[in-house]
Amino acid sequence: MKSRDDDATCVQKDVTDMRQNFKEDLAKQSRFNAANNHSIIQLRERFDTFNDRVRLVNVVIRRFLEPELHSEIEDDPDNVKLSLLERNMRKLIQVARTNIESTSSNVSEKESVLTILKTSSRNKAQTLPEIVQQYVDRQEKGKGALAKELDAVLDTVRGHSFTANVSTKPKTDLKWLRSQMAMLR
Repeated sequence: MKSRDDDATCVQKDVTDMRQNFKEDLAKQSRFNAANNHSIIQLRERFDTFNDRVRLVNVVIRRFLEPELHSEIEDDPDNVKLSLLERNMRKLIQVARTNIESTSSNVSEKESVLTILKTSSRNKAQTLPEIVQQYVDRQEKGKGALAKELDAVLDTVRGHSFTANVSTKPKTDLKWLRSQMAMLR
């Protein structure tokens, strides 16, 4: 009987140990599952955030590339696709390259015109038409001043205000002065 009691005590002790180990394993598994669930939830939130950003970038790029489809773009379910984002980025890069080439060409053209006009742009933000207009205005002012001087010379040559200094100079060709005045006007 004693051996039975010892066996029963031994079995009871084994059952208690097994129960304790089972509870510990169950607690470990429960903590692991909770941590895993938390990681999955965080991953899902990050994935949703990523999809929202992909959709937003696609919408912005498509609005720029296809302004006529403004209302239809936001509702397109394909906006979350990375393949669409890749295609849109290729189009955007192509547009940017074209704009860079055009800008480079325009800057070269502007510099060529400035060289021809023998002037420079102090303000880099000035457009070519503004620079040319300033040049034309300066030339018109110069023509006006020259015309006044030529009128004064013509009046002097015609005899309105002869002085001793002017009379000692050689005669001026009046036809030439008139043609110059006509060209200025």
